[in-house]
Amino acid sequence: DWVDSSGLLLHYTPHRRPYDAGILLTGSSDFVIPPRQPAMSVVSTCTGGCTRSMFKGQVQITMAWNHMHYAGIKMSIRVNRNNKLLTYLTNE
Repeated sequence: DWVDSSGLLLHYTPHRRPYDAGILLTGSSDFVIPPRQPAMSVVSTCTGGCTRSMFKGQVQITMAWNHMHYAGIKMSIRVNRNNKLLTYLTNE
């Protein structure tokens, strides 16, 4: 038998904070790795129009991480603007 003793502590304030926090998950959730292939590439794109429709105003990215289970060996998250690489958020 397992006993879950985890919990969550919430703090409320009557005054709204100047910034909201949120989480954005991106990526491909449905792809097939071909058998006997030494490598494959999967590209996911969230365009400027996509992000403008989700966010009003500036967004500050505080963290990014790759998630490949045990199937992946290399992954990167890049920020491009006008088809030019601005920076890598992750590059593993």
